[in-house]
Amino acid sequence: VMYFSSVFPYVVLLCFLIRGLEIWADVQVWRQAATQVFFALGLGFGSVIAYSSFNPQNNNCHRDAFTVSGVNFMTSILATLVVFAVLGFRAKLLATQCVKRSSLPNLEDNNVDVEKTTLESYDKLYTAVNKLVNVSDFNITTCSLEKELEQ
Repeated sequence: VMYFSSVFPYVVLLCFLIRGLEIWADVQVWRQAATQVFFALGLGFGSVIAYSSFNPQNNNCHRDAFTVSGVNFMTSILATLVVFAVLGFRAKLLATQCVKRSSLPNLEDNNVDVEKTTLESYDKLYTAVNKLVNVSDFNITTCSLEKELEQ
């Protein structure tokens, strides 16, 4: 039971990470996630102090301290990557739904497939239409990935 309960969370995190990498592969997002990991890491060795009371006198405490710190570090990185992958996928899904929901006037009449419209092409189209007419009159909203990530 102990082996299962200590290894299974890592298996689940790895499954989520692989799925997140398949869905979302933007380097900038992963760089920001790695930066967040380094800010979130603390240097407290409370677990080492708790374990030290049960160790024999001739135990290698330095090795144990580095092992616990290393495992903690890798777990933090793995969990952070998984969380950012899920949040990034959710933001992209919401932004894509916003593009589909915000139909531009006469967009379908001009043989434009709304289902295949990307965020980048929608942003360019929104900017161009906004220069020509006031988009607030047509109930058109801006759909950006950054806006969804900030929420």
